[in-house]
Amino acid sequence: MIDEQEVIFFFDRLASSWDEEIVKDADKIGRIFDAAEIKEGSRILDVACGTGVLIPDYLARNVARVVAFDISPNMI
Repeated sequence: MIDEQEVIFFFDRLASSWDEEIVKDADKIGRIFDAAEIKEGSRILDVACGTGVLIPDYLARNVARVVAFDISPNMI
């Protein structure tokens, strides 16, 4: 069984440098969003959002609302 506190500790420890090595592929994100039917007016629930790196991509599609949360307080 996964220990919740271990998961939190793991991501909290990495949060400050998490985005430094991120590679965003706009084409892949677009295809995923298309498959998920994320479009203007959509309401988004982003579970395990991490640092919120996808929020600008949601907003670029003129979504109505984004609610995002993560188990790691430091990621937020």
